[in-house]
Amino acid sequence: MESRTMAQRLALAESQVEHGGIRLSRQRTLVKHLERHGLGTFHARKLLRELEESQACFIASRDQLKSEMDLLAVSPSDVAQRAPGSGTSPDLCADPRLG
Repeated sequence: MESRTMAQRLALAESQVEHGGIRLSRQRTLVKHLERHGLGTFHARKLLRELEESQACFIASRDQLKSEMDLLAVSPSDVAQRAPGSGTSPDLCADPRLG
């Protein structure tokens, strides 16, 4: 993969992690607010769990991309000798239910 494309993907991944952290913080604040006022938290907690799962996925994808970029930076000749297509990262956030 072209280094510019990888850099763009990394920038997107970093943005997803950053924005995911903001969403998590807001949702945690909402859950605390609901608890403090004696209101139901079932749906808010469910969404919080889903956001936490998404965030873990965003982080894993970002870290995988960073690892691939480190490999390319360290030994480009080794990477060039790999089989075609082996330099692409799996979609770690793919929903297995979607087949």
